[in-house]
Amino acid sequence: MTGSDEQPFPDPDELPLEAAELSLQKLVLESPDIKAFLTELAILASTRLSGPGNTIHSGVTVLRHKRPQAVAASDAAARALDELQNGFGQGPCLTALRQGTTLLVPDLSAEDRWRPYIRTAAAHGVSSILAVPLDLAGMQKRC
Repeated sequence: MTGSDEQPFPDPDELPLEAAELSLQKLVLESPDIKAFLTELAILASTRLSGPGNTIHSGVTVLRHKRPQAVAASDAAARALDELQNGFGQGPCLTALRQGTTLLVPDLSAEDRWRPYIRTAAAHGVSSILAVPLDLAGMQKRC
């Protein structure tokens, strides 16, 4: 993961929490645009949360003119899952975005909502989903 052409970002797993926060701050300051920032953020989250035998995929979907669009992902699997959900027009991430609330689906096999997407995600090896909406408009207002 790199933030500029000259210096790679340090591995966040090897950093204490304060240093990881500084790495995130460096990421914000050195990203050339919002898409690059969101991609690096997805990679950072995935790397930080993954463990042996438990790969975490992280994606970012935004609503533009009330239509969902996958704009960043930690990997191809995350992008494909976001695009599938957007194609179905429903799912936990889209619900979290529309309602502005964090949504945890701890066990996809026990979930009754969004059946078409949940079945497809489970078929791709996904067992749980955490959807966290970010208020990017609010972030832009604070800059």
